[in-house]
Amino acid sequence: MTLPQSLTELARLNIGISRHYSTILLDLPAQSITPRSLIIINDFWQRYNNQIVCLVLHNLPPCLLPRAFRQIHYYRQTGRRYQRIAACRSCALATSCPGWDNSLYVPTEQAQPIVLTPTEVVIEITGHCNLDCGYCTQAKNSGGHIAVGTVQQLLTQMVRSHVPAVRFTGGEPLLHPKLSELLSCAKSHNLYTLLNTNATILDGKRLEIMARHVDNMLVSLQGFNDSSDRAMTFSPVPFSQKMRNVQKLRSAIPTLRIGTVITPALLKNWDKYVAIIKTIRPHSWEIFRPMSTPLRGRHSVSRANYHTIAGRLLALNQHGINAKIANALPFCMFPDTSIAASTMLGALSDDGHSRLVWDLRGFFKPSYFIDKDLGPKLSDAWKHPFLDKVRNGAGLPAECLTCLCWSRCRGGSRAQAYKHYRSYHARDPLFDRSSARRQARVFTAP
Repeated sequence: MTLPQSLTELARLNIGISRHYSTILLDLPAQSITPRSLIIINDFWQRYNNQIVCLVLHNLPPCLLPRAFRQIHYYRQTGRRYQRIAACRSCALATSCPGWDNSLYVPTEQAQPIVLTPTEVVIEITGHCNLDCGYCTQAKNSGGHIAVGTVQQLLTQMVRSHVPAVRFTGGEPLLHPKLSELLSCAKSHNLYTLLNTNATILDGKRLEIMARHVDNMLVSLQGFNDSSDRAMTFSPVPFSQKMRNVQKLRSAIPTLRIGTVITPALLKNWDKYVAIIKTIRPHSWEIFRPMSTPLRGRHSVSRANYHTIAGRLLALNQHGINAKIANALPFCMFPDTSIAASTMLGALSDDGHSRLVWDLRGFFKPSYFIDKDLGPKLSDAWKHPFLDKVRNGAGLPAECLTCLCWSRCRGGSRAQAYKHYRSYHARDPLFDRSSARRQARVFTAP
């Protein structure tokens, strides 16, 4: 069945369907939510979730489709009566969800509580790095190397908490003297293993280790030739050597991604970077909003710059290159938020929404850029009150919590909010209230 045919079938169930650019909204009146319609909606979600840039399910209680809860837009509406049911007692969304809508034509027994677990834990395994990138938040060669025993304890916690993936980062992870042992430990626990690297110090032994143990690799690419790379990273390694290393990794690693921070060099020399990406042929090119003081204060990225980049990313995606802004930005910074939905991954990988970071100093924190000590125990860190406030949007504008993009945007970056307003619960500095208000009206047309 094609997508149009599936949408026609949903329309027969009195489900409102709105399409705007690459976003599809399914508006589910209470009378349309029945045991039969839930089967059809679930089938639709499983079939098309990865094919549609932004799929939003409106008015559906998350407990009726737990696997899709991040794409569900469900909040208290005037004139509706809600109650707490048995599933609410153990549901991770209990503090933010209004409860069970009494007008539903579905037995409460079908409700399943949402159980939140991290999708990934990031482990900083070394503070040492052979580069000195101006946009990096970590002081050069700060801290030492993590002990193998510490990593083993963390992996054991991950398995107990049903975390499926671990990411090794630094510093530069390839500088850890026992990297092979760390990666082997991860694979012995059947964990999906990711690694971040600058790919400048690859040799035959390290390549063999990577090929044997790493499932997914993110390679930092900040320049497009010797001079630009040296200006950005102070790399002692010729750019041509780095490119040869990347090509070897591209052949050896199942999934290789390229990551580039937005800088004046990227904005000015976009076509040259794109040429490099076309040569590498990575699985994805991830563009990053600068989160630290950019390049030691030499530049900042304007709203207009982001609009320019989004347009360029749309063009790349239309030509088969998977390129996105990969960290948190408020979707409402674009007058047409469907452009954001097509070019940005959103905030789910940031700020403790779906993963945690182990700091070399011996505690979990919400992200690379939020230096909040959540404690040394994974299960406690994941349920920390600070993260409850972040996930529930505490302190954010009301427009964020009722916005159709909330499931992915999450109000933008908490780290940037703190940087500008000294509060992790303030609005993102790029938040646009008028655009956020318009978003609620985007889907009113049939």
